[in-house]
Amino acid sequence: MPFGFLPIYSIYLPDTLSPLSLHFDNGRVYIGTAEGIIMVNNNEFVRINNPVISICKSKAGIWALTPYKIRVFNDDGKEVINLKFSENVKILRCAQKGVYATTEKDIVYIPVSSAPKTILNGEFPDILWSDDTLYLLSDYEIKFFYNGNVKTLLNLYINTSAIRFEKFDKWFFVLDGDNWLWVADKRKTTKITTADNFTTKGDTLILFRRENFGNFIYVFKILRYGED
Repeated sequence: MPFGFLPIYSIYLPDTLSPLSLHFDNGRVYIGTAEGIIMVNNNEFVRINNPVISICKSKAGIWALTPYKIRVFNDDGKEVINLKFSENVKILRCAQKGVYATTEKDIVYIPVSSAPKTILNGEFPDILWSDDTLYLLSDYEIKFFYNGNVKTLLNLYINTSAIRFEKFDKWFFVLDGDNWLWVADKRKTTKITTADNFTTKGDTLILFRRENFGNFIYVFKILRYGED
């Protein structure tokens, strides 16, 4: 593995808060909690009284997924979009001009100013929009959807089925159901550390872990050592 990790800072979270979702943007960690609070680092951003299952940020604002509803807030915490769904939505992934969302049976694209559009049928634990390509996570594979076709990109050799993933250059960080974080490419899969949740942005890796001495979010810079 041709990179390592340099600690940048950590955030202590009270035991009374249960983080469900993370997003990193412009040096700040956005945290969605089971208590219906969106936080930016240690500061409360907005309280919406529903679990924040998934969160991401685009030019339109901060997208927050709650059961059967997607809400968008501007930088001042004012709600600017409120979308209701008849079926359960599980994951949000911000793109350039909207957001991708997964339901129990579909992947849906939601532009800021028009109606949602189903682009693919199927149930996936996680999806990821990167470099004009939609990547799809299955239990033990990473696939991609391009020009109307789904193809397998790489197989994952992990302990239990995958639940979340992020892309870094040609590698993928993958979290499995046993809370192990792995890094994978087309040749191998390497176990890194434990995590309850994680996200990445550029060369930054963000981990949430429940420790014996408290709950912490750790922010690391990914250091490149050269090509593998």
